[in-house]
Amino acid sequence: MRVPWHLQIREKQNVPAFFQALAEHCDFTKFEPHSFAAGGDHVYCSVDAEITIKKNGKKLKLNNEMHRFTLKNGKVTEWRGAEDTATVVKAFEG
Repeated sequence: MRVPWHLQIREKQNVPAFFQALAEHCDFTKFEPHSFAAGGDHVYCSVDAEITIKKNGKKLKLNNEMHRFTLKNGKVTEWRGAEDTATVVKAFEG
């Protein structure tokens, strides 16, 4: 795994590992969800983020990253995110 938060998580108890990896390796100066859409059990949004990689000071500016949430009975049962992985890997490996 080249980037610690690029994880495939299939069980609820492992979700904190994703957020722990982000907190350990990133400083967020911007995180703005926008452009929401919903259909069926899904909610979609675009996210703009600005991040500094802690280990090397590299700055990332990510625009229009896609997040998809699946909801059942008012609870999120699945989240999928898409980002420019090449840009993120380049900044992380710096």
